[in-house]
Formats: sequence, structure tokens, C-alpha cells
Amino acid sequence: TGALVSGPTPNNSFFAGFGGKCQTTNSGDPTALWDAQAQRWVISQFVTSAPFAQCVAVSTSSDPLGSYYRYEFQWPIFGDYPKMGVWVEDNARQNAYTLITHDFSGSPLSFQGASMIALERTKMLAGDPTAAVVRFPGFNAYGLQPIHLSGLTPAPGGSCPTYVHFEYSTAQYRFWDMCLDWTTPANTTLSPVNVVDSDVYVPFGADVAQLGTTAALDSFGSNTMYRAMARSFGADAPTRTSLVINHVVTGGLGQAGVRWMHFNLEPSVEPPSYSDRIFGHGYEGPALPNTVPPTVMTKSVVDQGTFAPDSDSRWMGGIAIDGSGNIGMGYSKSSAALNPKIMMTGRTPSDPAGEMRGEVSCTTGTTGSQTSTSGRWGDYSSMSVDPVDQCRFYFTTEYLATTS
Repeated sequence: TGALVSGPTPNNSFFAGFGGKCQTTNSGDPTALWDAQAQRWVISQFVTSAPFAQCVAVSTSSDPLGSYYRYEFQWPIFGDYPKMGVWVEDNARQNAYTLITHDFSGSPLSFQGASMIALERTKMLAGDPTAAVVRFPGFNAYGLQPIHLSGLTPAPGGSCPTYVHFEYSTAQYRFWDMCLDWTTPANTTLSPVNVVDSDVYVPFGADVAQLGTTAALDSFGSNTMYRAMARSFGADAPTRTSLVINHVVTGGLGQAGVRWMHFNLEPSVEPPSYSDRIFGHGYEGPALPNTVPPTVMTKSVVDQGTFAPDSDSRWMGGIAIDGSGNIGMGYSKSSAALNPKIMMTGRTPSDPAGEMRGEVSCTTGTTGSQTSTSGRWGDYSSMSVDPVDQCRFYFTTEYLATTS
């Protein structure tokens, strides 16, 4: 209904009574995810001083105001700008809460590479304090994302959780698959980078202008934007698992535009169907097993485009795909003649390839510009799909009602 039922809530309140810095500090960079398969909430934030850590709280039911299991995963150096995802596959052996951090150390702090991390989801849902963590640090991939699986259909059996980023120097996209072994976590492997070609694009590294001030806004051109949203469909669907991502690039008039990509993730080995398993032995003996070994998914481009229909800049996007294959995309729009506004667009599977529909404004009345010289603007924007009807899109971002 949109009614406020609780909060605003300090993020460390989820860790009351837990002890340590998860309880006593409130450093920020929070994330809140809905684990659709488990019907649980996953709340997280970082610890910014030694011992560095990621604090994760998993609800014990679907009630966000109920109790939580709490965890603290420690890192050797500071893990900045953490982003989380949920991954669930049909065999349940590759299930994980996935995470990336941007790691910094030294004085002054300097970037040491990005880490790709997986947390043992099955044990965390049960409140088991022995939940394992695997971490692969040191990747030159500032701004990458873990793929977050939305909706009620798990990924095909055996599908390894995946991480994605663009490669601006070659106008390509990079994927890493983390094939998990929760029995012996040290045996977990990370695939070599898999590169997928796309249409040519040019990164956008400048700041975004606003009306009425010389202060400009950070375009966040280095980052694939949160979240990298995936949704699985049936084996006979046009895409087995759809993935949509977005990031800011340079439009045809030199302005910022939102580049969006729609990928298909196909399992290397399709799990046998129920009938195949039952009749595979000619009615003799037990059914064939419904498990396949960990599989690195094949990635291909379904559709792509850059939304930059006029001279205004569009950036800081969020994108998702609903249960019918429709794509919704939100973003901020601004220029030297325009205060920043919240906008949305989208497309259906039957729309012409490479095109989004006309945009609509999600801000009423006037808006203001940001005069702060920090330049930071809405870099926690995200798009979600209603977990009940799998249809309505919810875009979270920011605007200013007045120039301030």
C-alpha cells in the first residue's frame, strides 16, 4: 500500500545483541535483498575498520520485522562498495549468497582489486554458524556485479553462480563462473574470464551537468550498475535464463546515455526432464538422477541498445525483467537546462529489437539540483520486480525537491 509500517531503521539494529562491530558500528553501504526461493530477507553492510568484515542478517521467516540469523565474515583488508546477490539452482548444490567487494589498503588507501565471494546460503538459512565462505581477490574489475536471480524459478541444475562486468577498452562484456564445492570449499573454482562481444559503445567518464549550478554529478561510468538481474524460465522458453544489466555510456551527442544488455545464459548440460528420468531405464530400476555436475553457462546476447533519445544526460540506471519477459529500466535525467529527475522506460518481448519505449517521469512538480561538490548522486539505485505478481516494477533512486 505504500504505508510506512516501520523505520527508518539503522542497519546495525539488525545486529543488536550479536556483539562486535556489526552491532556497535553503522558504517553504511547497506543492501537489502528478497530471497524469493526461501521467502527470506537478506540484510547486509560493511565494517570499515580492522577487523574488516561484511555483516549479513538473514530473516528467520518472511516477516522483515521478525528475528534474524546474524553472521560476520572477516576480510584481510577493507572491502568497499559491497554488492550482494542470490543464486539458487535446481540441484541446490551451487546455491549461494554472492558478493563482490572493492578492496583497499595502504595509506592513503589504494585499490587492490575486486573480490568475488560466495556465502553458504543453505547453512545461513538454517542459522548454522559454520556457514562457509569462499573468496577470490585481486581482480582488475572495478564496478563488477554478482548476478542476482529473481523470481520463483531456480536456475537449471548445476549452474554455477556468475559475476559480470563490461570491458570498456574493447566494448565487450566479461563473465566469471564460480563453481562451488560446499563439501570441501577449498575445491571451489573460478572459471577463466569468458568474453562476449557486443555492439560498439564508448564509455562515459565525464560528470553530468545540472540546471542552475556549476556543481556536476558523478556519472559512475566505471561501474556496471546494481543489480545485474537474472530470471530463469522453462527449458522451452526463448531464453533459459535471462540476464539484464545496464551502465552509462556516451550518446551520439556526447551526452550520457544508459546502455542496456539482455543476455541468455544456457546450461552446458540441460538436466534430464522428469519423464526422461522415469523412463530412462525402460521402467527398470530407479529413475535416472536429476543432478548434473557444476556447469559453466554459455552466454549470448539476446538484445542490446543505448537509451539516449535527445541531448539530455541519462545515467544511474536500474534494470530488471519480469515474469513475462518484459524489461523495466529506471534512471536519472539531467542537463545544464534541467534539474535531475527520475525517469522510467521499458520494453516487451515483441517490441522492435534494440528499442525502449517512450520514457515517463516519476517525479511530480519541480525538482532541484544538488549544489554539493561531492558529486555523488544515487549510486545505490536499483530496480526490483514485485515478488507476488512478478509484474510490477519498483525503482529506488533519489531526487531533490529543491536546489540545495
